[in-house]
Amino acid sequence: MRAITEATLEMHFHASLMSLFRETYGLGSKGSVEFFKYSPQLEKFIGFDQAYIRTELSEVQLFNELKASASTSNYKLKRVLIGYFLQFKVVKRLVNRSPSMPTGFSAPYYRSDLETQRKATNFPSQHELLYSLAANPGAMVYYACPMVFDRVDLYRPEADLDQLVLADLASAPGSYVDNERHSVCFQNTSTQPMWCSEPTEGKGISAAVFVERLVDAARNAELGQANRDRVLDFLKNALSLPAPRDERLLEHVSDSLTIIAITPEVAAEA
Repeated sequence: MRAITEATLEMHFHASLMSLFRETYGLGSKGSVEFFKYSPQLEKFIGFDQAYIRTELSEVQLFNELKASASTSNYKLKRVLIGYFLQFKVVKRLVNRSPSMPTGFSAPYYRSDLETQRKATNFPSQHELLYSLAANPGAMVYYACPMVFDRVDLYRPEADLDQLVLADLASAPGSYVDNERHSVCFQNTSTQPMWCSEPTEGKGISAAVFVERLVDAARNAELGQANRDRVLDFLKNALSLPAPRDERLLEHVSDSLTIIAITPEVAAEA
């Protein structure tokens, strides 16, 4: 049987997360939500509306809109942009005891392997980069660990968001710069995450709480500005405009970075 991949999991859960966001935000019939993902191949952000029609937005256009959205004047009348880093991970169900099983755990248990080994000596691993992002005010950075173990579950019309556990990167014990293998483990599908190899209890949140945090950032000018400042800083460093970009930064997080654009009903009245 073909293995479940991180990309497949992200696509499976994305539409349901956006539907929950729209419902929680209370956009109404005239409000809209779009999202933008970076494509290293096209070297620009690709936008998808709710019908998943592909459009293109240049980096400069996105930067300018992020800056404009950060303004607190007439905040509620503008299209609001919020960014988050949601790195999907495949969760394995382990039925046998092993030396790598966390202390105090019993089989079966669940584990997601993290990318903590550097591909180049002077460049951070994916976990190092995400962990450093999570340390900044306004950043929303999580490992998404879906408790999905059968490909049949991916053919459901709507994803079961109760299967989704988000491990907060800010609760990790460190950036794991030892170049060794590390993971995030769960005793069962409803317990808090455990950072390993030296077991350290972390913090996990549900999809509903994650969406509530997105809504808070979209509605609160101060929270939203901190969030956009963080995303802007990252994009400036990663894309190095107008200097040559560093593709390695984008290689590590282009999959996890999503920028949401919210156009509330009141925008039509401005």
